Amino acid sequence: MRKEVISIILGGAVCLFVLWPIFLSRRTYKTGSKEKKESHHPETERRIASRWGGKSKGKTPLIKIRNGRPFVGCIPIKDGKIFMINGRENKKFIFPKGGIDKNEEGYYTAGKEAIEEVGVIGNIDKTPFAIVNGIYWYVLEVTKVLPSWKERHERVRIIMDPHNALFHSEVRAVTKNVIKELLAQEDRLKMPRIKNTRLVHPDSPQTPEQTVQETTEEAF
Repeated sequence: MRKEVISIILGGAVCLFVLWPIFLSRRTYKTGSKEKKESHHPETERRIASRWGGKSKGKTPLIKIRNGRPFVGCIPIKDGKIFMINGRENKKFIFPKGGIDKNEEGYYTAGKEAIEEVGVIGNIDKTPFAIVNGIYWYVLEVTKVLPSWKERHERVRIIMDPHNALFHSEVRAVTKNVIKELLAQEDRLKMPRIKNTRLVHPDSPQTPEQTVQETTEEAF
């Protein structure tokens, strides 16, 4: 009888030793999955992705979340050129961007950031053309450039040819990736709103060093 009790105890101990790590791993997986869903706001991501024209191919893109808000950006264009502003931290040129407030549409936030940071108003696309660096990017066709705007004392506003921007040392690398993606997509359209002039005129003698001289700056 005593041997049977010892055998049962030993058997139980062995089972516990074998099964306990499995139990812990399953518990950790569930907890981790829950935390991941909460941190990435899947409902918000799906809502934005659904307005992205279905380009996510059934998968929700991983978008940037900061202070609990997904981020969107805006590319203001006018007469084939692009508006940019300097960043607050490294001062290199970027596009306006910001977090979506509760109950706001992505395109509305993008347009609002363009007004506040760049001082431009226009017609904005209702769906983003791409997601780059975790940010959904919208195109704004500028119809009015404001002489005074909210962040005019904090920003330097410039407008330049997109090709020039690709070679400009003061334009952030991430911003250049956004420009490249926009050029690639617009090139597929019959009437592109923006063009890479270097590709349109391959025989142009202009050099990358010369292109940066075209930049028009507005400092306030």
